[in-house]
Amino acid sequence: MFFKRLLLTLAGVALSAGASAAVSSDISGFISSSGLNSRQERAVTQYAESLDKIANIDLQSQESVISVNKEFMNAQQCLAQVYSIDQKPHMMRVSRQVYEKTFNTAELVTKYRQFLGQALQEGEKALPSAKARACK
Repeated sequence: MFFKRLLLTLAGVALSAGASAAVSSDISGFISSSGLNSRQERAVTQYAESLDKIANIDLQSQESVISVNKEFMNAQQCLAQVYSIDQKPHMMRVSRQVYEKTFNTAELVTKYRQFLGQALQEGEKALPSAKARACK
């Protein structure tokens, strides 16, 4: 339930805004200039990489959707683990800006929404294992 709530929270923030190649230099530069500690920087980079995979996914492949969603949810969980409670607003701003830099066209936003819809349809198959490490 926590994963679903976290996914919907981050998706809601992301959808209120507006893709790239594997963490573009624009996104890398943004991450390095965001005043993050090393753990936070790794977590945000992991999140950015998962968004990039979504931007480049073949939505026709059920296996890809399941696999990428597991990575995406692990990246979100990692963000939640490395930011303290009082830092959550900063985490949401940074993750939203990474989303906006990745999904910067209407076509990519539509693809993101389609991905989320497909991942939700897959149900528990698309959830990471409870034993999986969230942070790489």
